[in-house]
Amino acid sequence: LPSDIASNYKLARSSNYDLPSTSTSSNSSNPSSSNHHHHQHHQGKRHDDGGADPTRKRAVRLQKNRDAARECRRKKKEYIKCLEERVTGLETQNKALIEELR
Repeated sequence: LPSDIASNYKLARSSNYDLPSTSTSSNSSNPSSSNHHHHQHHQGKRHDDGGADPTRKRAVRLQKNRDAARECRRKKKEYIKCLEERVTGLETQNKALIEELR
């Protein structure tokens, strides 16, 4: 069972959290995900800035890292919320099926 959870986690991460849901509400629209893929395409060599101040370069790098960490935390919360909604829907479906058997 833990391996199933891990594989579902990897699957959900690779598909931008668009998990199939049994609940009626769907909040899977994520406009920033399309921009994210666009930026990945341009991460090759960058223009040489002619030896910019190392302190400034470090500050920029740290800020980018903070922004990336913030986005990662936001996506993780979104993923957890999606999983919780899915669990709720599956529990409801399970109860209905159990009642149907009685």
